[in-house]
Amino acid sequence: MLNFSIAYGKTLVGLSRVWKVFVKEARRTVDLWYNDRKEVLKWQEERKKEAYEFQRVHTLLGRARRFP
Repeated sequence: MLNFSIAYGKTLVGLSRVWKVFVKEARRTVDLWYNDRKEVLKWQEERKKEAYEFQRVHTLLGRARRFP
């Protein structure tokens, strides 16, 4: 569940509600997840820059989504 939650942008508040834990604990779990998968964080940051600069992003499979 954590993989999909992160991939689809679920917030720490959303995770804490689903898991019935404090936001602080959800943050620790997500931080640990990212520590083992630094390439995911790098990819996400690159997509944010791409969206800001070009008003679109591309998925790993090459599909584009516009953000006018």
